[in-house]
Amino acid sequence: MKNILLVDEDQAIKNSLSQVLKDNFKEKIKITEASDGLEAIRMMENQKFDCVVTDINMPKLDGNNLIKMAKVLPVDVKPVHILVLSETISEEFHKMANLAFMKKPFDNNEVVEHFKNFVMGMGSKPSFKMDVSFINPFIDSTIEVIEVMANTKVSKSSVFLRGKDVASGDISSLVSMNSSKFVGSFAISFDKPCFLEIASNMLYEEFTEIDSENRDAASEICNQVFGKAKAKMNDQMNLDIAKAIPALIVGDNHTIKHQLDGPCLAVKFKTPKGSFTIEIVLRAIR
Repeated sequence: MKNILLVDEDQAIKNSLSQVLKDNFKEKIKITEASDGLEAIRMMENQKFDCVVTDINMPKLDGNNLIKMAKVLPVDVKPVHILVLSETISEEFHKMANLAFMKKPFDNNEVVEHFKNFVMGMGSKPSFKMDVSFINPFIDSTIEVIEVMANTKVSKSSVFLRGKDVASGDISSLVSMNSSKFVGSFAISFDKPCFLEIASNMLYEEFTEIDSENRDAASEICNQVFGKAKAKMNDQMNLDIAKAIPALIVGDNHTIKHQLDGPCLAVKFKTPKGSFTIEIVLRAIR
């Protein structure tokens, strides 16, 4: 049984999250609740939790300080995993091992998928460690490309592990990634309203359907994001990633077949009209 600690001053949020977890994991979890960081850290000093789910803005002791204190707890009570559900998180925690964050309001399916793979151990794990130093160039390049090329405001929503082939949107573009140190692939998938907004802004024409006149915009965005991220990583990490040409996939419930089997590290973004997701799967060459 996994011990879960929910930390939030909003009881409605704790009730909602607790119900989602109980509906999906039932007798496999035991849930404890705290209303602020001070109450939570006192519990954590006396019991080891497999996952602490915490807000940031709380009375008495906020989530940022709760995380700092959790980092230095004795190993026999230090939480195995921390999931932050909040509007913001301090940049200093982005490199902390076993910490993830999602923006409120959280998506029930993403929370469940996250728990399956990271907390419950019910999903397979990627064989290549995809840490923040790797994913950040793709996040930064995605925001830059969408905001500059399509004049569309973008905000990062959540980071999660996607374990299914079904795409997160209605139109996707996929590109292989090959280096002397790893092989893998990168994909970007847009839901229809989001893509139509972006394509309309890029091509200076109002589109109401995904068609032959606009769908190549998905491949161009993928190519630009991949190119910018590749340049940053080749320069900063000496990864020597080769050039590649993106492929386009369109249609309801289409699948994304990555170069490798296994789950993908995914990042969801929101725009004023919808959402899109980038995802990466890698394997180190030994």
